[in-house]
Amino acid sequence: MRAPEVIVSSDSEVKNVNLNKAISTNTCTTTATAIKAFDVNTIKLKKVDKSKINTMITAAEKNLSKIKSKISKKNIDLEELLLTLPGGNNPTKPANVKKVNDITMELSDLRKQLKDARGEYYRLLYVIRG
Repeated sequence: MRAPEVIVSSDSEVKNVNLNKAISTNTCTTTATAIKAFDVNTIKLKKVDKSKINTMITAAEKNLSKIKSKISKKNIDLEELLLTLPGGNNPTKPANVKKVNDITMELSDLRKQLKDARGEYYRLLYVIRG
């Protein structure tokens, strides 16, 4: 659970309680708060459901990881191509120049995707943390 939050209510007051830490699966945590109540039996707790945004954040993390992996693979492909070309880092044949340009364009597109994915990820984190 990221940014866990509960609502504590009674017959005279309502409070939102945010826990500072994320809670891992199959674990628990404790905290305390004070609330005014005329009748102790009216005190209730309700967990704020953030499961949808948590699912979105998990998907965004996976997308970031996938894009980073693709960038890494393309960088390796480019490095291997440059090592096999006669003339090294300065290809002269049009076919070789096209290969280098294609990989470079793919890298450029992947970096744009990474920038957009990071923006989405941080936007979601901002939404959940408030």
